[in-house]
Amino acid sequence: MSPASGVYKLRGNLSDEFAHPLNLEQSDWDRIQHITNAVGPVSSWERPRFRWADVHLGDDYADGEEGRLDLPRPDLDWFGELLVSARAWRLLEPLMGEHVQALPVDFTTGEECFILNVLTVLAGVIDPVASQAEYFKSGRIMRVERMVFGVDDPLYNWPPAFRIAEMRATRFINAEVRELIRDAGLTGGAFTPVEVRLKPR
Repeated sequence: MSPASGVYKLRGNLSDEFAHPLNLEQSDWDRIQHITNAVGPVSSWERPRFRWADVHLGDDYADGEEGRLDLPRPDLDWFGELLVSARAWRLLEPLMGEHVQALPVDFTTGEECFILNVLTVLAGVIDPVASQAEYFKSGRIMRVERMVFGVDDPLYNWPPAFRIAEMRATRFINAEVRELIRDAGLTGGAFTPVEVRLKPR
């Protein structure tokens, strides 16, 4: 496999094909934000509660009220963190291993989903010359128009899920995970391939 086909960036998918999760309380959202801004396993976790909604119309489909369209719930949803259904997690867990921590989330519909706290952080994989990005003085990326990774080995073994040190709020998956999601017919995920180049020797 060439390095150019090995990495995908997770992105939001605000389509009206699926319902999307909305937090019930601000404290629930604050717990999610803590994961986004920090790195490492969560030692104490109080399950946040969510409802399913159509984000475009603001309609809540959790209670099945008469006259409301019951949109299907996706297996994957990205809203700053990756939310996966119980079915998706059963399939993904053997691949993810120690690279993620699955944190349970409750929905008003009674179903259990999981937020995947990505634990692995890679440093030095972004190509600062080929990429088009603006940086903070700290070396963190402020905004990026084009992201290019650079590796020494064309067979570089990308982790199944990871962050990068320069942009820790962004999540990436490798080709094996992407193929499993596609082959299993898991719904709702949106992914953008990341260009990967060999570093000049």
